[in-house]
Amino acid sequence: MIPPELRLREYPSPWRAWKADTDRWTGLMPGVSAPRRIWYLITDEAYLAVTVFRFNQWLITRRSLPVRALAGPLAHLLRTWARQLTKVDLPPTARIAEGLFIGHASSIFIHEAAVIGRCCSVNHEVTIGVGGLGDRRGVPVLGDCVFVSAGAKVFGNIEIGDHVLIRPNAVLSRSVPSCSAVGGNPAVITGPARPEDVERVLFGESHVYKPGAAIPTA
Repeated sequence: MIPPELRLREYPSPWRAWKADTDRWTGLMPGVSAPRRIWYLITDEAYLAVTVFRFNQWLITRRSLPVRALAGPLAHLLRTWARQLTKVDLPPTARIAEGLFIGHASSIFIHEAAVIGRCCSVNHEVTIGVGGLGDRRGVPVLGDCVFVSAGAKVFGNIEIGDHVLIRPNAVLSRSVPSCSAVGGNPAVITGPARPEDVERVLFGESHVYKPGAAIPTA
C-alpha cells in the first residue's frame, strides 16, 4: 500500500509549476525564435490544457473567502471547457508537480487523486486512473521523470519509481521500481532504464529543465 504521506503531498506553487511546465515546452524548441515559440505555445492545445490546469490549481488553493466561494464552480467550468476543447482531462485536485509535458492533446485522462512527480511526460490516449479491489483499490503515484508513452493505461494503488519508461499501449497495474522500462499487457519490466537515457527521451539533447536544476521562483 502507498504510504499516506505520498497521497497527501502538498500542491506545488501553481505559478512556479506553470513556469517549469513552460520550460519543458520551450526547451524542446532549441534555435527557434521567440515569436515562433510564443505562436507555438498559444496554438498548442496540450499547453492550453496544462495552463488551465495550473490556473485551476491556483483557484482552489486560495484562502480568501470571496475567492474560495467562486473557485469551485469556476474551476469546474474551466476544466469542462478545456476538456471539450483539448480532449485532456486534468482535474485541479490531482497532485502534479512542476515540469509536466503533454506530447499530444488527445484522449488523456488523469484521476483527481493521482500524484505525479517532477518533469513527467504524458502522451495521447493515456489513462492514469483508479483500479483494484479492497486494499489494492486506489490510484497511482508516479515519481520524478516518468515517461508515459501513447496508449498506456496506469491504474490501481501502485507506485511508479523515478526514471521509468512506460512503453506504448502498456497496461500497468503493479508497482515499478526506479530506473526500469515496462511494457505489454499486462505490463512487465522489460529491462533497465538508465537515468540519462530517460532524461534524453524527456528533454531531448538540450536538457533545459530537469530535476536538480534551479527551479524558477514565484
